[in-house]
Amino acid sequence: MELHHGLQRMTRTGWFATAALTILVVARPHAQTIPSARVAVLQAEDRGVHDARDLATLRAGVRNADGETARAAIRALGRLGRPVLLPDIAVALRSPLPELRAEAADAIASSLSGASASASTGGRTQPAGARAAPATPSTVATALSTLLARLAVEAEPGVRAAICEALGRIPYSDTSQITRAEGALLSVRHNDFVTDRLGVVKGLESIVRVNAGRWTPSAATITALRELVGVPAPVNDTTAGAEDPQASQPVPAVPLRDARIRRLAIEALITVGEADSAVIEHGAVDPDPQVRRLAMRAAGVATGSRTEAAASALRGGRSDPSSMVRMEALRGESAREKGTLEVCQQLVGGFSDPDTQVALVALDLLGDCGTSPDAVTLLEHTVNDLSAADSPRGWHLAAHALVALSRAAPDRASAVLDQFTTSTTVPLREYAARAAIALDDRVTLEKLASDANDRVAQIAGEGLGRFAPPLDVQADRPAPGSDINAADLQRFAAPRARVTIRGVGSFEVALFTREAPAAVLRFARLAQAGHYDGTTLVGVQPTLIGLTPRAGPGSGMRSEAGSWPHVRGAMGLSPGDSETGAAEIFIDLVDNPRFDHRYAVFAQVLNGIDVLDQILEGDVIERIEIVTGR
Repeated sequence: MELHHGLQRMTRTGWFATAALTILVVARPHAQTIPSARVAVLQAEDRGVHDARDLATLRAGVRNADGETARAAIRALGRLGRPVLLPDIAVALRSPLPELRAEAADAIASSLSGASASASTGGRTQPAGARAAPATPSTVATALSTLLARLAVEAEPGVRAAICEALGRIPYSDTSQITRAEGALLSVRHNDFVTDRLGVVKGLESIVRVNAGRWTPSAATITALRELVGVPAPVNDTTAGAEDPQASQPVPAVPLRDARIRRLAIEALITVGEADSAVIEHGAVDPDPQVRRLAMRAAGVATGSRTEAAASALRGGRSDPSSMVRMEALRGESAREKGTLEVCQQLVGGFSDPDTQVALVALDLLGDCGTSPDAVTLLEHTVNDLSAADSPRGWHLAAHALVALSRAAPDRASAVLDQFTTSTTVPLREYAARAAIALDDRVTLEKLASDANDRVAQIAGEGLGRFAPPLDVQADRPAPGSDINAADLQRFAAPRARVTIRGVGSFEVALFTREAPAAVLRFARLAQAGHYDGTTLVGVQPTLIGLTPRAGPGSGMRSEAGSWPHVRGAMGLSPGDSETGAAEIFIDLVDNPRFDHRYAVFAQVLNGIDVLDQILEGDVIERIEIVTGR
């Protein structure tokens, strides 16, 4: 299927035209030969900047005449997480190329925050020069002043947006610095460009999340966030009658294309406890399902005068056409009045949802309903119905019900546990181990700890306090070196991957060789070798899907976290384990801004995202095909 068909699907979920254009640019084949200097930069980063020669390669790369080479070098210096290299990065803020100025802003924040430095190097030697040290207050102050000075004269919206986002990520030394950054973000919010607004709200969401508990945003920031959601500032006894035109004038209609802006704004309001009745009511009827989902989350933590609006929003959310909203509505109901008969009855109703994932969420929450006869009866009936347990997608209800029953009615769960521990269906034994943990049944855990299946044994062993290394991990970590080469960079310049899930369907992703070349190249090689074929999915959650627990493209390499956000459909890579270097591939089912700049994104779903919503734990990757277009 052509690229633009996939992009049409993404724009319907609130993706911006600018992001769609970026995918086209990232995915466009490179006709020219890859310059040797760029290959050298990528190899130096891939080695973890093993020695002074590698560091010199990156420093020289920043000033290379080839824009892509310079961009790769700037990004690599930032990922090292070494504030001492800030002068080498900051010089790019004066580049005539806007993409290099934007990359420099992102790299300055990465260097200060140490996000990449805190990630594992996968057993590789530390970067040349010494272990990265935390940024000093004077270094932070200098970087802040540098970014603010550039923001004041920057004419390119995309660069302004990158600076705004960077301002939200810096690890500030004191609240006066945070207030300066806050003021700068607010000064940009009235710009007409959607890119500016996105940069501002990304900066604000990040700054309130990172600094929660030690800094309180101003009333102007709360007003700005409410406007970005689409609601006016609240009028109370202290503001009524004041000469504040924004408090009385209606908020202009928010374009539908700004869905991601509204999501980030409501995320920030939830973080600071300012998602009031108006925000909840407005968000609950937003055309974007992710905004409605966040409104359900806000309703779940609402207190005081907000509870009436929250109850109304949650009632509507339980019948929302989007399954992600219905799941969050059930969680919100449970959070507000956990274990009450009324809420338990609603959860019993949620079990009848046509979407299996929603039904599973309802079952999980029924574990708090031990005082509800109807809830306990439903759990018992579901546990005892093993008629479909032998089918690949038929065991989930009974398994989840068993764990919930072990919390709601431990005696009744103990009475039926044996039929799960002796089952020939491996997932039922896995959930038997989880139930035994909840029941503190050490006899059953000892039995399952010696199970023939490694995963069953691992879960039981962890329940007994025995922690084993991750499963299926390659024991031999590579020594410092790099398998990145010009031929593969050329061959995989614009690849796609087609992932087929057995019995469910297929989806396609665009692989970002420019953004995360090491991850893409290794993923493509592993996929072509059949490494992922037949892999069972064990990390399926409402917000993301873990594609594989095996050693993946991140094994033994540095994190390639960059500026591409963790939006719905982004394919990310967890940082390598400190002992083994193993990494896990996952796909975001919803926007997860807390992952931005922490975990690398090396691909984005182009089409078939509805297939992702149907995936259940235990589903199997039939195959992954790499399509190069060559």
